Amino acid sequence: MRQGFALLLVVAVSGRAAFAGIPAFEEGNIQTRCGGVPVKEFGGTWIYGGAPDLMDDVTFQQGNARPREKVAPKPAQTLKGNFFGVNTTRMPCLSGNMGLCEEAVHLIDGDVQTCWLSAAQTRCDMQPVTVRIDLPKETEIAKVVLRKRPLLPESQRRKTDRQPAPDACEVGRGLPVEMSVVVSCDAYRWQDIFSGALGDSEEKDSFEFSFAPIRAKQLRLSATRLRQVERCLYALSLAEIEILDAAGRNVALVSRGTTIAVNSTFSTGLPLAQQKALWPVQWDLGVKWIRVGYHDDPINWHRVEREKGRLEVDPVADAAVTACHEHGQNIIMCLNFGNRLYSGPEKRALPQMPEWNYCTPNPPTTQEALAAWERYVTFMCRHFRDRVHTFEIWNEWNISEYWGGEVDVDAYCEIVRRTIPLIRRHAPDCKVMLGSTCGYFGGIAWRTPEQLAELEKKNICYIAWRRFAKDVDAIGYHPFYNPKPGSLLNYWRDIEAFRAWLGRQGFSGTLHASEWNINGRATSVDPKDARDCWCGTYTQSETAKAKEVLQQMVRHAGYGIPSCFCEMYHAFYAQTELSLLKSSLSQAPLSPVQPTVSYYALRNAATMMDGFRPADFKAELAKEGFAGKCRAVYSFMCGTRRGVGVWYEDDQRDDGYRHVPATLTLPFAAKSLWAYDPLNGVRQRLDLTIEGGETTVRGLMVGDAPLFIAEDD
Repeated sequence: MRQGFALLLVVAVSGRAAFAGIPAFEEGNIQTRCGGVPVKEFGGTWIYGGAPDLMDDVTFQQGNARPREKVAPKPAQTLKGNFFGVNTTRMPCLSGNMGLCEEAVHLIDGDVQTCWLSAAQTRCDMQPVTVRIDLPKETEIAKVVLRKRPLLPESQRRKTDRQPAPDACEVGRGLPVEMSVVVSCDAYRWQDIFSGALGDSEEKDSFEFSFAPIRAKQLRLSATRLRQVERCLYALSLAEIEILDAAGRNVALVSRGTTIAVNSTFSTGLPLAQQKALWPVQWDLGVKWIRVGYHDDPINWHRVEREKGRLEVDPVADAAVTACHEHGQNIIMCLNFGNRLYSGPEKRALPQMPEWNYCTPNPPTTQEALAAWERYVTFMCRHFRDRVHTFEIWNEWNISEYWGGEVDVDAYCEIVRRTIPLIRRHAPDCKVMLGSTCGYFGGIAWRTPEQLAELEKKNICYIAWRRFAKDVDAIGYHPFYNPKPGSLLNYWRDIEAFRAWLGRQGFSGTLHASEWNINGRATSVDPKDARDCWCGTYTQSETAKAKEVLQQMVRHAGYGIPSCFCEMYHAFYAQTELSLLKSSLSQAPLSPVQPTVSYYALRNAATMMDGFRPADFKAELAKEGFAGKCRAVYSFMCGTRRGVGVWYEDDQRDDGYRHVPATLTLPFAAKSLWAYDPLNGVRQRLDLTIEGGETTVRGLMVGDAPLFIAEDD
């Protein structure tokens, strides 16, 4: 080796992948300061290091003039524990395993079987989608052709594969309703060559327009009204854009040196650099539970075993698990999904599309496939047993989208029967969780014994819950996605009734609300699109979303239920905002996802409730002032410290504090109490009186976001 040069080596030790001497994941760099508080940068995401002033500061007790103090948020590795968690987005991995299938280069690759898909929108005219094509030199052009991916024969799509919504088209066939096209020779002076409606129909496979020959080097298309694309709401999705020269040759090909740029791309993955940069945000958030592998991750069977008999974990994904473990987080790892090497289908109808949700592998049902599944489980348990807290057996096995075929409870139970002893044998210190269900036990609180008996016989979820209640340590469920205001007012009753029912089945473990979501779209969904919107049409503000997130997180904690918000971040789900980092700033190739109010509020709560677990003492919140509202009071303990989470809930949402004065009575004599507000990240010492061994706090300002009342630390 010549002097002055060094060899940069990649090493992988105990699941850690890094450049020699460089950590696999950076903690975030200080980009600037605001008011003296650092602002950290995570791959284009800027996170304020303190608790932002999200709302106007207020007192939490009538007549209390004591100052409010900011509480500095703490990262996960410094916290003792909490019940708060997140589902990660796709795990980081080697670039060759990213599977970015819908990128814009497919528009100029000459292959109509591949396609591009823009980021989705809630309205057809929310914002223009633009495509710019640059030719390597000025060329005389005379025609433009927009080509769709050929319509897939119905015989090639299984019933369980994703189907277009009634008014939507398949991916790759989403021509716009209206568009404009301009050309230029210097990317400064532009000339119109088309503007108007396309008159598209499902039967057409292309749209083309000719014009008098004109010299051009750049072409820019702007779609101003979009069509619905399956499962995406409104987007632009094409197979090819051809630009024909005067001789009829397509000059818009990457093989001719042509380049392309778009203002957004929908994808189930993120560019590797951004994915790695965002991974440490989970530690900054302060949550202690991380759930991985639930969708289409490098740790799923079909990606761990790509060749029969050869099982290996992507080293970057491996390092991501190690990093979360080393930062003190409890990892729930889903052992998931079929593998087409054993269960088929051997060929995919749409091979250029993401495996989820386009032609997922069938689940293992044959003896050969089940034996291969057992080898996968054994391999994963041995590989991760020192870093994983809980192994979960499948995700949402009760719906075809994740089961991979027509749902079969007996087939799923056979997989569980085989998997439990393998986890016990090869990862004896890890917990075993029955696969989380899509949906939950809603309404069980109102079921009669006869109705419950019927559910136990016919409902596939109840059949599996009952069969394995004695054999597992945990049972997961996914209670709701984007619930409307007021729809969860009796959720607590269902939790209590379900726990009682499970107890009668012999269950003594832990419930996990392992995946749920509150939406916070910037733009509402048109009511006419309600039937095509899988995540619901309800739209609320960032602050209203944060209040609901806090309510459900604290409620779950009050029952000792680890609770994972889904998802931590997702740059290309802009039509839903199903994350803690807003994704409505979509652009390509990188999307600058930024913190929502929910992110900061949950981070504050994770710090304020550090170490607190459910307690059995009873606190009382006086009824006065809560007409038409449900009062929530949950008791907690941290060592000798006692605390309560209090709030009210109704069917209203507001961006401000909605306080009601109330009296709180605690069954112990407290020397002092603080009120902690997770929205603003502040605390205030309360006035109190001690009478007969009880503590009374009068004039407490209880709102529709949890207020945590706790003794001095």
